[in-house]
Amino acid sequence: MTSKPTFESLDRADRLDALQVAEAVSNRPAYLLEKDTWVVYTLQALMQTAFAERLTFKGGTSLSKGYDAILRFSEDIDITYDILAVAGDIVAEKGDQDGMPRNVSQAGKWRKKIRKRLRQWISEEIEPTLRSRLAVIDEAVTLRSEGEQLSIGYRPLFDGPAFVKPAVLVDFGALSSGEPREMRVIACDAARNLPEIDFPTAKPMVMSPVRTYWEKATAIHVYCCNTKMPSERLSRHWHDLLALDRTTIGDQALRDRSVAEWVAKHKASFFRERDAGGEEVDYTSAVRGSLRLVPDGDGLQALKVDYEAMASSGMLHEDADSFDSLMAKCKDLEERANLMRLAQH
Repeated sequence: MTSKPTFESLDRADRLDALQVAEAVSNRPAYLLEKDTWVVYTLQALMQTAFAERLTFKGGTSLSKGYDAILRFSEDIDITYDILAVAGDIVAEKGDQDGMPRNVSQAGKWRKKIRKRLRQWISEEIEPTLRSRLAVIDEAVTLRSEGEQLSIGYRPLFDGPAFVKPAVLVDFGALSSGEPREMRVIACDAARNLPEIDFPTAKPMVMSPVRTYWEKATAIHVYCCNTKMPSERLSRHWHDLLALDRTTIGDQALRDRSVAEWVAKHKASFFRERDAGGEEVDYTSAVRGSLRLVPDGDGLQALKVDYEAMASSGMLHEDADSFDSLMAKCKDLEERANLMRLAQH
């Protein structure tokens, strides 16, 4: 029996041909299918490191790749490196019963120490390891770390719009354990259309979509409280939250008080934000019945520009909501969520 060729064993011309075939069958742009393979290659490389068990794949890409819960192309990778691996000594000595800082001053000190350790780990451990693994796929691949982010640039086979860059951005954080989570198999989008080719797969631990729901909902709430915040590449949160609302995940998230409360406490500890009037955003109040999902004024217009740029790039499914429809449905979700949460308290 003849084994299937791997995608990385193909030369550039054959890779291009293969992705063009997948484009014709799937009706998805080849430049997105190409980037998707690099997303999976990157996840695969991360899971082959000595740190794999302490890494959690999260965010929008985890929803689309790990759970098929959202119908949009997800180009970046969010990774949580277990806080106990980075700062177990700090948590054991200073943390409360939930492993969080006891006050605002302590939280600031934790963040500073953890960021320093995380950046060193990225530059000294992750960057060189991924460079050697990904160079096997394309020797021209480039890696550049900046703060808690690692950008992986590849030589594109296709020209795409400016909104879709030929680089995979890995955004690392280390302020939680990543729990709750479970192992999921991650495959390339093109694989289902080209069964004769062996595409890469990865098996990361993936954050529970219920927690991701509340991470996104609270991020949206913060923007609605202070629309002067940058809106670039932010509209995906609204799209994703509404997509989750259409699944059983949405109902499960609204009924899960423990995860919502934990996310609120965690964000209040590590991600303090101010509203337009300078007051501190109250995450706990938000998850207990005062959640805001629709911005107003200039913030709404800026969000519309970002959403339409995402749509025109081909990242959304062809029957995706218009921006006005998206906001109307988010308003309905806001009202339902707040009624349900108020009834639980």
